[in-house]
Amino acid sequence: MVYFPDSYLDDLIREDAPYGDETSTLLGIEDQPGMVVGAPKVTGVVSGVSVAAKLCRRVGLKATEHVKDGDRVEAGTPVLTLEGTASQLHLVYKTAQRLMETCSGIAGRTRQMVDAAQSVNPNCQVALTRKHFPGAKLLSLYAILTGGGVFHRAGLSESILVFDQHRVFLPDPFKAVHDAKLKSPERRITVEVATGEEGLAYFEAGADVIQCEKFSTDDLKAFVDAVRAKYPAGKILAAGGINGSNAADFAALLPGGALGTAAPAARWLLLAWFVLPLLAMWAATLLPEGVRGAMNQATQAAPAGESYLNLLPQADEHDRAVFLSRYFGLENKDYVKRFLQMNRGITILEDYSAGSNATTMLCMDTQSTFYRKYAFGKDGAKLAEQLDWLRAQQDRLPLCDILRSEEADGCCWYDMVYNPQAVGMFRYLHSNPVEKSRAILRAVLATLEDKLYKPTAVPADAEKIEKYIETKVDGNLKKLHEDRMLRELMSYDTLRINGVEYKNLPALDWMFDHDRLRNLFAKDPVGTIHGDLTIENIICRTDNDSWYLIDPNTGNLHESPFLDYGKLLQSLHGSYEFMMKTPRVAVQDNRIDFQLTRSAAYDALLAAVMEDLSARYPREQVESILMHEVIHWLRLMPYKLNKDRKRAAMFYAGLVMVANDVADFSEHKKETLC
Repeated sequence: MVYFPDSYLDDLIREDAPYGDETSTLLGIEDQPGMVVGAPKVTGVVSGVSVAAKLCRRVGLKATEHVKDGDRVEAGTPVLTLEGTASQLHLVYKTAQRLMETCSGIAGRTRQMVDAAQSVNPNCQVALTRKHFPGAKLLSLYAILTGGGVFHRAGLSESILVFDQHRVFLPDPFKAVHDAKLKSPERRITVEVATGEEGLAYFEAGADVIQCEKFSTDDLKAFVDAVRAKYPAGKILAAGGINGSNAADFAALLPGGALGTAAPAARWLLLAWFVLPLLAMWAATLLPEGVRGAMNQATQAAPAGESYLNLLPQADEHDRAVFLSRYFGLENKDYVKRFLQMNRGITILEDYSAGSNATTMLCMDTQSTFYRKYAFGKDGAKLAEQLDWLRAQQDRLPLCDILRSEEADGCCWYDMVYNPQAVGMFRYLHSNPVEKSRAILRAVLATLEDKLYKPTAVPADAEKIEKYIETKVDGNLKKLHEDRMLRELMSYDTLRINGVEYKNLPALDWMFDHDRLRNLFAKDPVGTIHGDLTIENIICRTDNDSWYLIDPNTGNLHESPFLDYGKLLQSLHGSYEFMMKTPRVAVQDNRIDFQLTRSAAYDALLAAVMEDLSARYPREQVESILMHEVIHWLRLMPYKLNKDRKRAAMFYAGLVMVANDVADFSEHKKETLC
């Protein structure tokens, strides 16, 4: 528990309103009753709600907490309701809002690292440092604890941690550490080192803990092995350069529990320096306008005086972090210039990016609200191909309306019409009678067949099939085997996924036999395809039950309509969209557990699709479609390992479950997937 004294809260109020709210007084609205309901704009971990409530009660507001700090909350869910007079509300609500935003950001980042680390090592901990934005330590500590972190070092007065900056003053740092341990035998002494050799020497001198600063995973593993052999009671911490994307790699090298003959208390910790950068990102938004304007000038971007804070990606963590680091560090001025020029005169409302490397934002200008999709570099070239496809097929198919576009300087972007009555089929399916969705889906497939597949049909190309197998099958299987986490999972003959036993992927290697795949795919129809026919890329109108398609994918090598059907099955059979909404996965030995939900509406649509496919194609071709679904899951894995590593095991489980179903179908153990 972190205690927030009343004096601390009073200081927060006094900082913003030392003499009250002048505006409310001037307008004469002080005594009018009002209510404020706080809700997050994006799904994530909340923190600071209880502190904000206590703050608001200091000025007489009634504060009702709807969630607990540390809970994961869906976007739009009320977390705190405030009731009182306009004067009371305006005095503190903005401070309470910023407090919750900052704490939730820190707690969410902490939870991301904890989940990543504990997915491979349940005993691993994420520990906080003393590096906090001055004046914000108490809130930062609280946020980290609610995010699942633990204390490592809250300040200089409560722990002994010897840095290189201390050792430069010491003629014999090893002797100094030895003497310090003799002077204070009850205190734990930690020494930060840059090499394994240094670490072993300080263990010899009497250090209790060695903090490995910016070790590579290979160097850390070698040091771990050496310590186990010589100092089994020694504790090791990994620090520096650790974040949500690599926490699992480091955690796997730091097993919790007893080490050799050490006591049970001899646990290893994972330490990550993440608090300061996060607070710096938050503090940057508080910079005076003149300072931000100067930075804008330094980037040689658009004219001074325009507020570029409106252009910051509001939800996508990766884009925001990359942009801020370049923006405030004045690095890669060309990137920043292109970004700012591209988005001049607009406000970014929300991030709608899905699984691609392109970014899709809901934006508005003075005239309208619209979607803007953009990408840079190689991803920009890929997006340009998508734009070309949309232009080429606009007379054949119902497609999204393109308002404007631009391709230049390694960047591609285009704007799409926003209509509040147009929603993805996932949402449409779960808010309308299933018969409506079934009718739309059948219309989609019939239109694609008649307007796109048949008019563009060409003979199958054996060389392209071979390239497809080599690239999409062999290449991705190789990437799975190269990943340490998946390699460990694949070492088991079977996996228990949510309590059900499945054959592991290596036990199904016959499915990926080249001769088998050549024979299957040789009978595939070939032609122009959409390439990414997921449920969410089918947009339905709620006002007139019409539909259109978005986000095609080019460059599939083997351009068969069966790839489109396979993508559709990735949604309806594999439950991809439901997995995307599942935040956590637990892995232990050969067990993978996560909360997988699935709707009756999905089951009904899957049954309809399989019925249509079985009526249209012979069983061998249906088997080919199902195999393309497996390959889609296989192609997905490298992306998840790179972009969503903490949940990669869950998507591997999805691949295994789908592969088992398809194997049973191929062996005639199943007549249908339904």
